[in-house]
Amino acid sequence: MNKKTIVSFCLTLLSFSSLYATHEMAGQITYASKEPGNAYCLTYYVTVTTYSDMTSMADRCSMLMDFGDGSKDSLFRTNCDPSTNTLCSPKSCGGVPVGVSFPNVKQNIYFGEHTFPHPGSFIISVKDPNRVTGICNIVNSVNVQFYLQSLVVINYSYGSGSSPVPSNLAIDRACAGYFFYHDSRTTDPDGDSLIYSLQNCVDTTNTTLVGYSSPPVTTGGSLSVDPVSGILSWLNPPDICEFVVCLRIEQWRKIKGVYYYLGYVYQNMLIVVAACTSGNTAVLQTAPIKSQLLVYPNPSSSDITFELLTNGSPQTPIGEVLDIFDLSGRKVISLSGFSGDKLLLQAKTLAAGSYLYKLHLSDLTELKGKFLINP
Repeated sequence: MNKKTIVSFCLTLLSFSSLYATHEMAGQITYASKEPGNAYCLTYYVTVTTYSDMTSMADRCSMLMDFGDGSKDSLFRTNCDPSTNTLCSPKSCGGVPVGVSFPNVKQNIYFGEHTFPHPGSFIISVKDPNRVTGICNIVNSVNVQFYLQSLVVINYSYGSGSSPVPSNLAIDRACAGYFFYHDSRTTDPDGDSLIYSLQNCVDTTNTTLVGYSSPPVTTGGSLSVDPVSGILSWLNPPDICEFVVCLRIEQWRKIKGVYYYLGYVYQNMLIVVAACTSGNTAVLQTAPIKSQLLVYPNPSSSDITFELLTNGSPQTPIGEVLDIFDLSGRKVISLSGFSGDKLLLQAKTLAAGSYLYKLHLSDLTELKGKFLINP
């Protein structure tokens, strides 16, 4: 084999490797004690949730988890869909497409169990080559390793615990030039207190990812997260592109008036910023116009009606909650109890000003928009 052939062969391998390694978009690691309430339990369930590009030939039937105690093990994918379950059968599943809101994205859930050798603090992590191409705030993102971590703290004095669990997707859409907000809808199974913060995305050495920078903002704008509610606010995304932000969700337990640190979840989130043609309400709906929320009168000095339609016909939601936020991203009220397809907001419950609304439907659709209450 001559030198020319060797070079050609190496380039072919490089291209082949890149082709099969450009798919990871977002995700997080969560965990739960196998025996809730047992302070001496050392066995935990661990779940890795990722979002990947379905158009890529790369796929992961399993993920190698580093448990931070000197041991590693493979976690197999557990969520199945017939259309994506061919390569990984029978031991693992193929993941599930997110749906029409993100037609080329699938959610992957990897699950396993691990017993730690003793109490302590353990950074559990997974890594995978590589991220998707074209992320604007990570230089050459297609060649940057995808890395997730969370911290498990086991202390017999604090009792066993489960991590915070985000219930919303770790991907969302924003409109260039418009206010954007995202609620991860994180809950804590143990009722512990949560503190949210934006952090630089990190690599496997737990230092800032080389080539990472915070997403840009317009003059006078901001990118922040409310430390209590967890509402992520971006005023205003200026560029049409994809951006990654890393959200750290810390867990604190109050015992006899003292708060004790119980670890964190470090979520990698992808925000897709697109052009707006008719205001941010139309673009930020995470589904085609199948479901529609009418808001009237808007602006209003009296009560406001929210009316839910599906394909132009009235729809009666069951158990859905309408969240109202001020322009800083702070949640001011949550409404439930639709009467048929309508929900009434009494204007006197809010001060005059502009507000944002978000309605979560059972099919994961989110309907968002803005309304104004006049003095």
